[in-house]
Amino acid sequence: MVIIVTKIAQLQLYNLRDGKIVFKEHLYDIDDTVVGYYFAVESEKTKGYFITSAVDTIDPMIQYGVDVDLEETLNKKMKDEKVYYFGVNKFSFGKSGKEVKEKFEKAKSATLKKLVHHQIL
Repeated sequence: MVIIVTKIAQLQLYNLRDGKIVFKEHLYDIDDTVVGYYFAVESEKTKGYFITSAVDTIDPMIQYGVDVDLEETLNKKMKDEKVYYFGVNKFSFGKSGKEVKEKFEKAKSATLKKLVHHQIL
């Protein structure tokens, strides 16, 4: 089974070999420092993407995909917003890290209220 999966992965990556690499987005941490870069790969046979680290404390290749991209996810961001990256497929959008923190705290509070309400009932 491992051999089959490895061969499939090799074939998928091989299909990207002549692809055009296009820089798409800076990815930010909550303190508004750049932590990564999102690139799309466009080839005649398939598409793909990869996210690389902008800091030396994280592995150089953070995330990648073949036959997929992140356009649907990243199209949710407004034109004047940044993309905040928190790990594999975990993104948030905002004008600043402060705004992203506020959105998170608001969502967390709403969830906790629901949990408390359900526990009381």
